Amino acid sequence: TGNMMEDKKKLEQFCPKLTRRICASKAASIFDLTGLLAPVLAGVKCLMRDTVKATSEWDEKIPDTLRDKWLDAFLTFEKLRGIGFDRPVMPSNAVNSKLRLIKGSDAAKPATMVGVWGGFLLPTGKYSCRLVIGRSLLSADTTIPRLELDAANAVANLGWFVELALKDWDTSAIQICDSTIALCWITSEQLRLSQFHRNRVVSIRRAVDLKDLYYVRTDENPADCGTR
Repeated sequence: TGNMMEDKKKLEQFCPKLTRRICASKAASIFDLTGLLAPVLAGVKCLMRDTVKATSEWDEKIPDTLRDKWLDAFLTFEKLRGIGFDRPVMPSNAVNSKLRLIKGSDAAKPATMVGVWGGFLLPTGKYSCRLVIGRSLLSADTTIPRLELDAANAVANLGWFVELALKDWDTSAIQICDSTIALCWITSEQLRLSQFHRNRVVSIRRAVDLKDLYYVRTDENPADCGTR
């Protein structure tokens, strides 16, 4: 903690003035194509939205309350430097080459997380599990069930692209969601849905068979780690 305070003081001297342009430039400087850092960068996206709301021009100085948060974010960026991840490869002891994909989503205010995980059957009867791709999205100002439906639609589309990219592989896929309300909207054949709900339900059902759609408890949902 003491080292962090010292680093922050040095950073304050190095950044006498922070503007929307500087903050946006630093936020965009992290290259994370597969979304391995999505849970961390979700907070940065939320902070950037607050910064845009608090300023009217790109070179306007940001408020002191946001400045302190951005300094913390810059320190986090430095901690991410050199971090390593295991690639999503087939384990050497996999029983076969059939790839199981799990598409998961979780929504909260102000951010939503979606991800696709891949795994192979192991001799123990369990599956390996590695993140293939993840994304964080800013949430709209609406209810949590509507956000959960939107997230389910987002990961259904993301998963469809992953399956298309892996078309030469022998794959199976399931989609999980921890919102019973959203699942009710998706699976019901009799509910009269608004245009918002109907459009997303149709999109989800085009990409996912209902037999491959499952409810999962929140504490078992891997996408939940990015919305906490």
